[in-house]
Amino acid sequence: MPQRAATKFKLELAEMEKRHHLTFEIYEEGKLTLEEYLDLVVFYRSDHSPGLSFGNTCSPSRSHIRDD
Repeated sequence: MPQRAATKFKLELAEMEKRHHLTFEIYEEGKLTLEEYLDLVVFYRSDHSPGLSFGNTCSPSRSHIRDD
């Protein structure tokens, strides 16, 4: 399935997998929402149109890790 997503959204599979491994544990701990996880792993590239951003929440100035 990751290969299909990478192809559909024109992503580099290796980069997407690297980002997944860096963030999935934080997501599982409840420190990231699904929307934030997808923004960081799938919709991270600045050359994507805003319509491809999951909820349009990915921003370089916004921290996606919650402290609660």
